[in-house]
Amino acid sequence: MARYLTKARRLIGMTKYFKISQIPCLENSMADALARLASVDIIGVLSAIPSLRQPMVVAIETTTMVTRPDWREEILHYKKDVTLPLDKATAHRVKRTEAWESPYSLAFGTKAVLLPEVVFLTLRIKNFTPEVLETGLRENLDLLEERRTEAHLKTLHYQRAVARLYNRRIRPRPISTGDLVLRKAEVSDSGHSRGILAPRWEDLYHVTQVVRDGTYTLVTMEGKTLPRT
Repeated sequence: MARYLTKARRLIGMTKYFKISQIPCLENSMADALARLASVDIIGVLSAIPSLRQPMVVAIETTTMVTRPDWREEILHYKKDVTLPLDKATAHRVKRTEAWESPYSLAFGTKAVLLPEVVFLTLRIKNFTPEVLETGLRENLDLLEERRTEAHLKTLHYQRAVARLYNRRIRPRPISTGDLVLRKAEVSDSGHSRGILAPRWEDLYHVTQVVRDGTYTLVTMEGKTLPRT
């Protein structure tokens, strides 16, 4: 390559004008082959590199020391002197890393203790026996029907007491023959074809006969007897 450059410079000095033309690789394959051949020869000469069993320059190994805050120092101070950092977040983190700190103590600042009922047993817990419990459950199952009957009787007694209290405040008015009465609309409308806004009572009717309390024979104002009355 150096010879080629020297030759090119010598030829350039012998000419007054020159022009560099770029030749494609396809048209300059011969020159490329010669260049590769020359480069291979040079590499073969330069490839003889001696191998050394030990370095030529002996360098002393050193360790770089960087002084900066270490997160482990805070934990060591807490273990040694039981002193927490001034920063609340850092102090909470240091306490959380300790083995004897629980989530309860971190949240409330005190240790969790057992309930007094667990430490000081009550009379019921002291005298508890599974056999007595099983016997009591069987007895309750045997008396279940009787307790249901008692509950039903208490319900009937309560309903009768409420009915007597309600009837004391009502003044009954007996209906006799010849009275004018109203009839509920839902009695004649068995198919529930009336709307919500329809009247609940029908026109006036004459009572012609009293069958029993609450049952009467009704006649319209025109004298037509109503069925099923």
